[in-house]
Amino acid sequence: MRFREENSDVFVQAQLGQSVLEAALASGVRHYNICGGHARCSTCRVRVLDNPEGLFPRSALEEKMASQLNWGDEIRLACQARVKGPAVVERLVLDDVEADLVSRLGANRKASGREQNVAIMFMDLTGFTTLSEKALAYDVVHLLNSYYREVGDAILHNRGWIDKYLGDGVMALFGLQGGNPEDFCVAAARAALEGIVRVKMLSEVTKKQFGVELFLRIGIHYGVAVVGEMGHPMHMQQTAIGDAVNIAQRLESTAKDVGADVLVSNDLLEQSSGQLLVGQRGLRQLKGRGEPTEFVEVIGLARPDPVFLVRTSFVHLRPHMAGFAEKFYSRLLKDAPEMAPLFEGADVVRLNAMVAKIFGSTIGEDQTDRAEADLADLSRLHKTYGATPEHLPLIGRAFVATIREALPENTNPLILEAWEQCYANTAALMMKGLQ
Repeated sequence: MRFREENSDVFVQAQLGQSVLEAALASGVRHYNICGGHARCSTCRVRVLDNPEGLFPRSALEEKMASQLNWGDEIRLACQARVKGPAVVERLVLDDVEADLVSRLGANRKASGREQNVAIMFMDLTGFTTLSEKALAYDVVHLLNSYYREVGDAILHNRGWIDKYLGDGVMALFGLQGGNPEDFCVAAARAALEGIVRVKMLSEVTKKQFGVELFLRIGIHYGVAVVGEMGHPMHMQQTAIGDAVNIAQRLESTAKDVGADVLVSNDLLEQSSGQLLVGQRGLRQLKGRGEPTEFVEVIGLARPDPVFLVRTSFVHLRPHMAGFAEKFYSRLLKDAPEMAPLFEGADVVRLNAMVAKIFGSTIGEDQTDRAEADLADLSRLHKTYGATPEHLPLIGRAFVATIREALPENTNPLILEAWEQCYANTAALMMKGLQ
């Protein structure tokens, strides 16, 4: 067997059935094998340059790794590849840096890279540069983190992945876990619309304090990207690269030019199956692309979505949260005085915590396991006070009535209906804990 090295070839005497790694080590070749030759890493892999028939077919362990890391037939795992006759190979990991990198990549399938259909979103905050010139450094950091939290919540609520922060911009991915493209494309649009509402509320603060208005511009595209763990071996993270990413970024910059809040590609619109309300359309020659790209403005959802309505209206409730619990329990006990004994001895902190759990589960996405666990805890706590399933409708009426008081007078009636529907879902889960 012959090893092709950088400056010369090394000839190795190998026994029939001996592994390539064993033969190399026995002949003094410094062949990396971080896991000790147990097919737990890929640092001993080689490329077969000539006579692949000189090696027996892949073992089950080698086949599993080759499939996981998407190897071609010419790549063999030296600790598993066994000698049948003459062959010419070259080592693919030659020093400690490469060995460390490969061991990290081999430990995680995402690192090998894969092509995947995803929705890519780019956000940019207009006005923040002016704001940073007027505000103190600590205020800038505080406001930037407030912005990150607002748009981050919008992304995470809709099952997105925050890919990276780009100054006052954000890149996010939807569909990393697979699933129906229609679902995650619409989720990306919902996250964008929710982010717009949240930043408008933040802008009210900056306009009052610094005289600067903030605007969020967003571009979203659906397409094939290369997804994987990338970066320095000590600081890798999952991200996406490719033409689809560039299109999303160009759409975001185009949104500023055409005066739109949210622009999506026609590819994303086609996946949404009529669930998005659209505005202007156009063609734009995007930088780096030969053919003009069609863009579409998204101005809302085509059909009322209770979860979306609840989340976007919650930003109007937050300024009232400090006194919400007190008003809620006052109304509850006024409408249902028979419940007063249930809350005797409950301090303000505990009452606020109960309301926070109700809010958290009501605005949660599809009632996640965490929300169910929180509601189970809340139900058990209410049960110790003597609460019964019959009390839940009374709590719901007081809850929605207090929300109605806190929201602006011109609030769309569909929003109140959405709160009632979402609370009904919450109450159904609480009912299990009270029975």
